[in-house]
Amino acid sequence: KNQWELDKLVTFTRVTKMMTVDEVDGPSRDGAYIIGLSLQGASWDVNGAQIEKSKPKEMFCPMPVINVKAVTKEKANVGGIYHCPTYMTEQR
Repeated sequence: KNQWELDKLVTFTRVTKMMTVDEVDGPSRDGAYIIGLSLQGASWDVNGAQIEKSKPKEMFCPMPVINVKAVTKEKANVGGIYHCPTYMTEQR
């Protein structure tokens, strides 16, 4: 679409309040929706849109639908952003 070079891009994510794929109305205008991620050792406060302490005896917490979009490095303002590792499976 934009013919951007991959090595000049960074990704930004926005956690939505949608918890299932059925709540998604259509494709993202400026990226892609992903589902199926979970937090390990923490939980997600949907209303406050923030990470909080995990609940007792809860190892994994499912994440809501996340919108991922690409931005050029020149336009990216990465100040104050936490760079979080993402693993493909529960086993690292």
